[in-house]
Amino acid sequence: MEKKFGNKLGNLVKGALETLTGRDRKKLYLIAAIQLFLSILDLISLGLITLLASLAVSGVARLQDTSFVERFLDLFRLSNLSFQQQIAILGFISASLIIFRATFSIVLMNKVLRFLSNKGAILSGLLFGRILNADLNSLKNYSSQDFVYLSTFAIDALYLRILAPLVTLFSDFILLLGFTITLFIVRSEEHTSELQS
Repeated sequence: MEKKFGNKLGNLVKGALETLTGRDRKKLYLIAAIQLFLSILDLISLGLITLLASLAVSGVARLQDTSFVERFLDLFRLSNLSFQQQIAILGFISASLIIFRATFSIVLMNKVLRFLSNKGAILSGLLFGRILNADLNSLKNYSSQDFVYLSTFAIDALYLRILAPLVTLFSDFILLLGFTITLFIVRSEEHTSELQS
C-alpha cells in the first residue's frame, strides 16, 4: 500500500513538473536552492545561539571556556574582547541572521506562491480553451462538475498544494541530511578523543 502511494505521489510530482516549461523548472530549482541557503542560515544562527549560551554559562559560572568556544572565539578574533562585548556581538549576529532569514523567507514564499498561481492560471486557461474547442461528442462523457474541477481546483492543488510545499520539503530534507551527517562526524570525533584519553 505504501509503495503504491509513493509511486502515485512520485508520478503526481513528475506530472506537475512536466506541466512547467524548462525555464520555469529552473526557476523552481533555484528557489529550492535559495530555500536551502536560508535553512543553512537558520542552522548557523542556532549554532551561534548555542555558542552564546555556552559562553554565558561559562562566564556566569566563571569557569574556563570549553575548547570549542575558545577555538571559535580565536578563529573570529573575539577572544581579546571583554565578556560583555563577546556576548553582544554574538547576540547581534544571531538576531540579525534570524530576522534576515525570516523576512527573506516570507518574501520568497510570497513570490513563489504568486509565480505558481500565475502558472496555474495560465494552465487553467489553456485547459478551458481545449475544453471549449473539443468535439461535443467527446464532452458528453463528462459532467459539468468534472470540467469545473479540472480547470480550477485540480490546477490549484497541483501547483499550490503539491509543488509549493515540495520546494520547502526538499530544502528541509537536504538540511536534515547535512545536519545528521554533521552530528555523526562530531560524535565520532568526540568518541575518538574519549578513547585516546
